[in-house]
Amino acid sequence: MVRDALWELAWRGCRKSWHALPGQSVLCIGCLEKRIGRTLCANDFTDAPVNDPNKGEISDRMRARLAATGSVRLKRKRGRPKGSKNKPKRTKRGRQ
Repeated sequence: MVRDALWELAWRGCRKSWHALPGQSVLCIGCLEKRIGRTLCANDFTDAPVNDPNKGEISDRMRARLAATGSVRLKRKRGRPKGSKNKPKRTKRGRQ
């Protein structure tokens, strides 16, 4: 569970009408980080029991973020997404 301001930043311009329903606005750590453009750090999380690294099973990535003292800016990839169907049409050379 992250702080409200950070959550709103991640969802700015992305909310759909059905996101108002409970449980419909969920993001994994990687997707949240991609939306905010940086990695998460300990200060981004609330004091909710779900964020306690000593209780329950949490991923190694979550454990690392809960212990991180700073964040790292993510590099943005340019161009079309890998596997995209919107590939440019190929034309044969010399033919029109």
